[in-house]
Amino acid sequence: MLLELMSKTRRAFAALGRRKSNQGSRRETRMIVNAAFGAALLMCIRVPQSIGAAAAAILDLCGTLAPMVNRYLLSDLAVCAELSMATGPCAATTFMSILPM
Repeated sequence: MLLELMSKTRRAFAALGRRKSNQGSRRETRMIVNAAFGAALLMCIRVPQSIGAAAAAILDLCGTLAPMVNRYLLSDLAVCAELSMATGPCAATTFMSILPM
């Protein structure tokens, strides 16, 4: 799930870059480019939010599962929780990079 969201992030930023560089001179062209830019920007915002939400959900699931797993699987669950805790700030950083636009 997170890999798919990362792929969506890459595609959204690529679309945003294309829209940002396609500045037309005619008014109609500028309106189309602005609408497409807005849609691409919205996608660039929503995907990191979804990644952060997925990371939080995974972390909650790790907390729920921790009392139920045997001691041999607890280390795997701990690694999953650590990766989820790292994913949240990464999603926030990606989101913050969009704000100057």
